[in-house]
Amino acid sequence: MTEPIRKEYAKLRRQPFLVPLGLPVALALVLLAVVAWAVTSASTTTVYVLRHGEPASGADGSLSLAGQLRADRLREIFGSAPQGLALDGIIVSEDRVTQETVRPLANALALPVIVMPATDPAAMAGRALGEFRGGRVLVVGDAAGVAAIVKELSGVALAPVSDTEFGVVYVVARPRYSPPSVGVLRLP
Repeated sequence: MTEPIRKEYAKLRRQPFLVPLGLPVALALVLLAVVAWAVTSASTTTVYVLRHGEPASGADGSLSLAGQLRADRLREIFGSAPQGLALDGIIVSEDRVTQETVRPLANALALPVIVMPATDPAAMAGRALGEFRGGRVLVVGDAAGVAAIVKELSGVALAPVSDTEFGVVYVVARPRYSPPSVGVLRLP
């Protein structure tokens, strides 16, 4: 008769020890899940916004020799990034000159070129941030579109890009939990 009582007593002694451990273990698992989510969500999206290369004189919308050289230089600069730091995407307006500007780079990186309307800079910015979150994306537009795209990405109003200004790259860093920043690079 004492044997069943001892078993029951031993069982009761173990329960208070295991129950308090359950709550801290559950909280630790929840905390670990929150930290993992925060780390993966805290990425920065980098968007390089630039104007197309110099167009040829005429109405066909192709690149001039200087524009072709600029497109090759763009391929050299962005195409030589180390593994893990290369571009993840390229977005251009539907203008032929913007598509010709990125063609050598897109071929070198084997990236598809996303073509969007030049009249909708908000959609271009939204696609860059939506599809390439945490990555690096190049956005190429016309003179009027560059300032509008940078404004959509960062809230920073730029002076309009002049008709003779080529080779200026606006680097918009868009962190998930802090304000965006804009830098300017001048390519040779």
